[in-house]
Amino acid sequence: KQTRPEDACPAGKKCLLVETEENGVIVPHWFPIIENIYGLPTGYTPLEYIQSTGTQYIDTGIKASLNTKAEGVFEIPSDDVGQLFGSYDEGAYFRFYVPASSLKTKVFDGVGLQTSLVPEDVSRGTKIKITLDKTGLYVGNKTFAYDTTPSAFTATSNIYIGMISSYTGTNVSKGKVYSFKLYDNDTLVRDFVPAKNSSGVIGMYDLVNDVFYTNSGTGTFTASPEM
Repeated sequence: KQTRPEDACPAGKKCLLVETEENGVIVPHWFPIIENIYGLPTGYTPLEYIQSTGTQYIDTGIKASLNTKAEGVFEIPSDDVGQLFGSYDEGAYFRFYVPASSLKTKVFDGVGLQTSLVPEDVSRGTKIKITLDKTGLYVGNKTFAYDTTPSAFTATSNIYIGMISSYTGTNVSKGKVYSFKLYDNDTLVRDFVPAKNSSGVIGMYDLVNDVFYTNSGTGTFTASPEM
């Protein structure tokens, strides 16, 4: 019995049919078609970046643990002071904070971990890759060691992009977000790319779960021109 297209092609996807002959039997193979080089489905337009005006942020739906790794590409304005990403629970932090002056940025703070970071280290005004996990904090080509070795950490609130969750402050980062990924034990669980849907709503599309995440704050993200 030959497989029908609707049985083999994933729901909501377009597929390319390739038939091969195997032992005298024609066998169909269905390959999902990627709509553009960014992997976005029909109806979504890729953007180079999105940027908050100070009140917009994205809720990733992921809670931080000791196995969490965050990896993002940002551009931090010269006058920015705020949370690029993270979560906060009863004094326990998993975050990257842009300081106004020399201070200790708290990461995995629930287990006594933090690292020294000064404004000159965050390459303001240029695109920079930031990685945070239990091995350390990496900002561009610089490595920042922790004060102590992590042993345990579990957050009860989600990681936000643009600020930290469960936080009453107003210091939402105004930096540009080019991409953001979250890993659990080295397994990619979120792969966010800036995008705009067919209604013009700006947000970030998760390529792992095919979900479009929009602003959880107030106002509207600004964005780069369409790519």
